Amino acid sequence: MKKAIFTLAIGDNPMYRAAIASFKAYGKRIGADVIISDQLHYKIQVSNPKFDSSPAWSEKLYIAEILKEYDRVLYLDADIIVTPWARDIFELYSDLDTVYMFNEGRHRDRSEQAVQINNILGEVDWPKEDDRIVYYNSGMFLLSKETGLFDKANIEEMQAIC
Repeated sequence: MKKAIFTLAIGDNPMYRAAIASFKAYGKRIGADVIISDQLHYKIQVSNPKFDSSPAWSEKLYIAEILKEYDRVLYLDADIIVTPWARDIFELYSDLDTVYMFNEGRHRDRSEQAVQINNILGEVDWPKEDDRIVYYNSGMFLLSKETGLFDKANIEEMQAIC
């Protein structure tokens, strides 16, 4: 099974260098290639944003291209450090039909972001765990070809949102 760790790191931010070094060490240890995008493949224009939006969002669409060569991809924002003792996430979360994401809402109040999203999309019935909304951080996720997550995502819809 071919595994990849993918990140977007445009510019010479010292944090990126530290993060990428940790990704490379982790990838070497668990047998995953590290793919670093230093330019946008899917350019969008962010104007008059109604909530926090970034041109970097669209770069996650590039994962569809990576999945043409790799079976599984771990996406990590370039401000994350992987510790030297981190377990093999590909082995730990092995169901190929599941997209694994971090529920940030369990640890941080994201109700303001939920209100912003509701203002754009209409009322969303946010699931809750322990009286906190479930809010997945798209800064790190693990997926496989089988999930089909990027089969229908496209730049045109992202542009409409931004």
